[in-house]
Amino acid sequence: MRVPPFVQGPERADGRTPMVVNPMKGHVRPYYLLPKQPNTTLALAGANAVGELLFEVDLEGHFEWESLVTSPQDAPASLVQVVLNLFDAQKQRFLSNRPVHFQTIAAIVDRAFRLPEPYLFNVGDGIRTMNVLAKKLDSGSFTLNLAMLGRRYYHVESPPHIARKFDEVIGNDERAHVYFMTYKEVAGDGTPPVIAAGGQETFHFRADDDADSDLHKLMVPAGTGDFSFTLREADTNRQLSNGLISRQMGWGDAEFPFYFADTYLLGRSKELIFEVTNESGDDLQIFATIAGRRLITEE
Repeated sequence: MRVPPFVQGPERADGRTPMVVNPMKGHVRPYYLLPKQPNTTLALAGANAVGELLFEVDLEGHFEWESLVTSPQDAPASLVQVVLNLFDAQKQRFLSNRPVHFQTIAAIVDRAFRLPEPYLFNVGDGIRTMNVLAKKLDSGSFTLNLAMLGRRYYHVESPPHIARKFDEVIGNDERAHVYFMTYKEVAGDGTPPVIAAGGQETFHFRADDDADSDLHKLMVPAGTGDFSFTLREADTNRQLSNGLISRQMGWGDAEFPFYFADTYLLGRSKELIFEVTNESGDDLQIFATIAGRRLITEE
């Protein structure tokens, strides 16, 4: 929620209602959230190395997370097989259906990955934490750097009438939240299947039974080899193109995601079929992530 800098002021004697500076704006600040000490970075050495970064939002004010950034050395053109699980401890909520590749959801700061839906950490009921669980799937050593960019609402220190306005605007129920989805053939540790050179495979992006998913962006790591693909609805057999599409024309990366021309509503329990042909000349693993939002409706 961006707080506008101006609002309409009180009506004057001549009937005019001039614009005035929004009193809420003075209590909103851009904010840079680093992992909690002592582990502000995470060293992962060797295949199957695991670790955790903890992002903590204290009681000074609500935090609305809007972008995820990494350092340039963590965003190379070559593929580094590190996958992430993002877990909101207080909401008991994973933000993806399986671990997703970090190079599909984190980018360098001048091209930070913007969430399709800002994620609000409402501290009205206490400290909020996001646990980022990381696993390295390939060999070698790697240091993971992550930070969240967003805005801080300093409602606690604001005058009572402004604090009430923040409560009215933010509310207690977030009806939608960011969600990352990969296909269900990906193993539980985030390892995608291997597609042989020249081979064809069929994968399935499936919405779970609890909520509809509104899909916005398609990403693979920048170092992914070439492939062509189609997307097709399982229940209607409706294809989202009139032919094969190359990776370069349909899947971006965290820095330059591919945006659907309109968001795609994948209803609960529905599947989007991902039909792939490996054009790279070598065996290929596709760490594919679709970013969108889960739409929470009242039962």
